Amino acid sequence: MNFNNNFGVRLREERDRLGFTQQEMTVHIGISQNMWSKYERGQAVPGGDVLAKLLAIGGDVLYILSGERSTSTLAADEKELIAGYRGLDIRGKANMLGMLEVVGTPMKAAPNLKFAGKVEQVVAGDQTIHGGLTIGSGPKKKKKTLPE
Repeated sequence: MNFNNNFGVRLREERDRLGFTQQEMTVHIGISQNMWSKYERGQAVPGGDVLAKLLAIGGDVLYILSGERSTSTLAADEKELIAGYRGLDIRGKANMLGMLEVVGTPMKAAPNLKFAGKVEQVVAGDQTIHGGLTIGSGPKKKKKTLPE
């Protein structure tokens, strides 16, 4: 891996992950937009002050420098999963990796799949609905009128 060829791409990826435009990023970091643009194009290398400011707003500086994601940017549930995985023996780790292959495989919808039968949904207990609620019972049937 060549740092000079890849850090600009990773820097842009981090900016996108944080949800900032180049202009917004330069305001947070305190540099010119022209300079930030040079960083992302790989024409200049950000110094320690820039990287420290990026870290302070949630940037993954380890990723920018090495291409490896830092665990400090993980959500609490992700950290818990990693800690649990690390506590498993080799058999447990193999089982978890096998499960991830199954869960991570997108399911393909069957074309023109039709269901014949009764479908019910039971809602029990106290319910709080935020926003609109639509309950449908299928297509409307035309009323038949009998001749008089």
